[in-house]
Amino acid sequence: MLHITLHFLTPAIVAGLFFSARWKYAYLIMMATMLVDLDHLVADPIYDATRCSIGFHTLHQTWLVIFYFALCFTPKTRLIGLGLTIHMCLDALDCQATNGVWVSLWAESSFSSIAKL
Repeated sequence: MLHITLHFLTPAIVAGLFFSARWKYAYLIMMATMLVDLDHLVADPIYDATRCSIGFHTLHQTWLVIFYFALCFTPKTRLIGLGLTIHMCLDALDCQATNGVWVSLWAESSFSSIAKL
């Protein structure tokens, strides 16, 4: 439950601290990046409390996390990049807390689940 709470609270803190003039807009954009979790719907099973999202789910691949971070450096994509980067950092922290790893090293990822469809 703490993990989910942090997904709502952390963007709010960032929006309030760094985008105070337009904090509502910044918060909504960063919250919209939670849609990245739609990739959980193609996993089998959809939810597994012991599974590490980073490196497993389609939109949680390490190379995409690097791309999400790069979005932070362009003004037009900064809020999207921040939202996605915060999301991935929180997911990585959850991996560390629950499994003792930062990235899933499972051989079967969501790409495999999609191929089975």
